[in-house]
Amino acid sequence: MESKSRIREKMGKDPTAMERGGTGKFFVPSLFMSRFTGNPPSTLLSLLLIEIGLTFGLQVGVVGQISAANSFVALIASFIMGALSVRFSHKRLLMAGLMIRIISAATCAFSTSYYALLLFFSLNGLGIALVAPMTMSITAERLQSEDRATAIGWLIMAMPVSSIIGSLAINYITNFGGWRLPFLAFVFPINVLSLIFVMVGVPSSRSRSALSGDADIFKGFAETLSNRSALACLIGAVFSAMSIGGFLVYQASFFRQRYQVSMDFASLMFIGNALFMAFGSRFAGRYMRSVGSRRLWTIAMVLGGASIVSALIVPNIWVSLILALIVNFQLGLALTSANSLTLDQIPSFRGTIMSLFTAVNSMGMTLGASLGGMILIMSNYGSLGIFLGLVGLLAAFIVYFWAYERT
Repeated sequence: MESKSRIREKMGKDPTAMERGGTGKFFVPSLFMSRFTGNPPSTLLSLLLIEIGLTFGLQVGVVGQISAANSFVALIASFIMGALSVRFSHKRLLMAGLMIRIISAATCAFSTSYYALLLFFSLNGLGIALVAPMTMSITAERLQSEDRATAIGWLIMAMPVSSIIGSLAINYITNFGGWRLPFLAFVFPINVLSLIFVMVGVPSSRSRSALSGDADIFKGFAETLSNRSALACLIGAVFSAMSIGGFLVYQASFFRQRYQVSMDFASLMFIGNALFMAFGSRFAGRYMRSVGSRRLWTIAMVLGGASIVSALIVPNIWVSLILALIVNFQLGLALTSANSLTLDQIPSFRGTIMSLFTAVNSMGMTLGASLGGMILIMSNYGSLGIFLGLVGLLAAFIVYFWAYERT
């Protein structure tokens, strides 16, 4: 077995990164495709909450709990992945996540009850726990810091790009076979294609324990929980996901119920939102090194929280639409800067901390969707906006005062 000094010598400028040779021109596109496949199930659910509710005779707030269950599964699984990422190849874990997504898409299409759909859709949460942290960890392993910010910007941009394509495809396919057909005709094939991309474009890598001889799978958890800045990033991520994530779950239903917009209009609105999120992620990827990821994350949550409150309270549809676009631009900023800031907190255990980051994001989405649904059942969208906006401001406060940048 190679000595630690020999391994570090191979790693070059970044002592925590693996040997860069052989990444190839399909490396970033393959990871981009993996991130692309994660958004369509959520887009489908958000667009078709009303149709799914009519199928099973349930209110929108109740059907929205599917999103909460999906995020809860991702939360639990991400803690497990934090330990497994030390022992197993990140590429193999990524491929396993994509295969689980394939199974989830096929079974959701044939669900005969609300509880069956709840169960099978939740498998997607397990896929999130594998795919999301592994794409970021592999990026950090293979790319030096000067190239990493741009790559992260591209990976975050995969989400809005998939929203644009997904909303159009889902809306079109739904016209032919209801809400079930998009699972088979869109979500299933893109995950199969992504799996092929990863098999070809992502180099194989060894686990961290294989590199260093360290078999303690809990050391990464201990180092993360004892680091104040790392904890601030994770706690800030919980509240960020609660705020903006909760808004994303219910925004289409808000416009459809308050302003009686059509399904086609809601689909077009998703395209606009996704474009602004893409602009936000590209802006962050380009200027994050000069502005600072901590400062950018803070700005995004302050402006995002204020925009959420305003969007769900103002009585004019066009003002609400503009504010929704601003929220999605801030989402692109927040996701890119939050991933970058968290990724550099514990360089020796990036797989672990990014799994925890995925877990707390899922926790935030669970709380945002669940508490948001409860607020809608008991009150209205205005109350939901005030709640989500205040949570966003709390996230900004935590990140600004307790997190710091290593570089």
